[in-house]
Amino acid sequence: MIVLTQKYGQLGNRLRLISHLIAAAEENQATLYCPAFSDYADLFPATAKDLWCRYPELPSPVDGQPAMIPKWRRRLSDRSVHKSSNWLLQLGLG
Repeated sequence: MIVLTQKYGQLGNRLRLISHLIAAAEENQATLYCPAFSDYADLFPATAKDLWCRYPELPSPVDGQPAMIPKWRRRLSDRSVHKSSNWLLQLGLG
């Protein structure tokens, strides 16, 4: 499992970083979680329906309609993961 919790740059920089992390996830048969991509998740079909912006992406819902995730929910999950990772780093566990 690879988890990206820090926000680096804007859209172009994040896409470049995530593309490298996707390659690493493919090579290691891992799942990539990118809650730090929440600011731009609504702009891409693969991440718009997933709160955690996972790779590989989740299968489509049965009815074919992507589930809309409210922005407040994305912000809340992103901030909680970010704060938790900072806390673990301060304790020397991250």
